[in-house]
Amino acid sequence: MNNQEYLVKEFIKHAVTAEQAQFSGDYRKGNKSQEALLAIHHQLKDEPELAKNVFDELLLHQNPYVLYVASLYAVILNYRKTDAIKILQEIVAMDLKLTSFHAEISLEMIESGELFELYGTKEKNEIKKDNKMDLLVEVHERIEEYADIGNLLKNPGTQTARDEVKLSEKELEALKAIEFSSNAIHGIEKILKDRMFSLFFGFLAVLDGVGDPKLQSEEDVWLGFKLVAKNLEDTENEEFLHDKLFEAYSKWREIKVDKL
Repeated sequence: MNNQEYLVKEFIKHAVTAEQAQFSGDYRKGNKSQEALLAIHHQLKDEPELAKNVFDELLLHQNPYVLYVASLYAVILNYRKTDAIKILQEIVAMDLKLTSFHAEISLEMIESGELFELYGTKEKNEIKKDNKMDLLVEVHERIEEYADIGNLLKNPGTQTARDEVKLSEKELEALKAIEFSSNAIHGIEKILKDRMFSLFFGFLAVLDGVGDPKLQSEEDVWLGFKLVAKNLEDTENEEFLHDKLFEAYSKWREIKVDKL
């Protein structure tokens, strides 16, 4: 039995036990099963791929209480949230006394955001403030790294990320003819750091919606973008911005030519 099969089996076993404990009054046994379910939840939280496989199987189960618990944890982990909420709504409509009551309360807690606060997560997978700061710290780290161009100035080469900015032979000869002093290199690196900081600051201002894209259509209204953290469903068929940046360069050239 692999880990996925084991977790599915344990989840179902403890969900059924927790349901039975509600009717038998054996709350000690029910609490132990609830703790076991929570432990499975924590394990799946740390293993997204495993969580996807486990929940895909659990959300097909026939037992309404198993479906209720599985849907609840799926919502908390932001996996197939729409499907899970629909399942909870169907359980409410079944009028299954305690199970339907729990499902109804869960839907109310999802709507109010209380469920996400209870489990220490963010509704709609909103990005944490700490993660935003990590991203901004990374900007400064990249600025520091890419402004370190002393060796490139002393030994310029032809290797570039894009052919459009590849140095010509005359440009290479001109750079090689210059004897850059340490002070000159430090000065150039400071200028480069300042320009890159201004670049990121301006870009983030546009992202925040407090600035407008310079080349957008006059008819368009720019409101900015909101950063959200990825969830378990964001691993396939995703368009990455860093890939589209190359495509955007061609679009930028077309716009610039049209504006001439």
